[in-house]
Amino acid sequence: MDRDELVLIIDKSGSMDTIKENAIGGFNSFLEQQRNIDREANVTFALFDDRYQLIHDGKDINEVDDLTGQTYQPSGMTALLDAVGRTVDRVGQRLDSLPESEKPENVIVFILTDGMKTPARITTRIR
Repeated sequence: MDRDELVLIIDKSGSMDTIKENAIGGFNSFLEQQRNIDREANVTFALFDDRYQLIHDGKDINEVDDLTGQTYQPSGMTALLDAVGRTVDRVGQRLDSLPESEKPENVIVFILTDGMKTPARITTRIR
């Protein structure tokens, strides 16, 4: 199947406030690039600080809105590993429940953080 799964995990902790506009622009640019690829894609999108918000869970990329200054408000502390773990587990469960013919060909994980109080590198493979 020519469908991708995009997993977007975005830090919105208080330390991201200094690069808020860059984070918004980077997220929106990545989505736009992916929309321009001649493939279908679903998006799982999570925001995290010391709380976790699952914004989209396998939503068609063309139905995902860009981030704005109103929808992206940095605050709180960083809980990167919790957010990555919860999101990867959720996507893995959803993809496991799909018939083989509906499973995505590629799973792309996009993590946006400023690196404050987080490990330097995280590598994961869902599928």
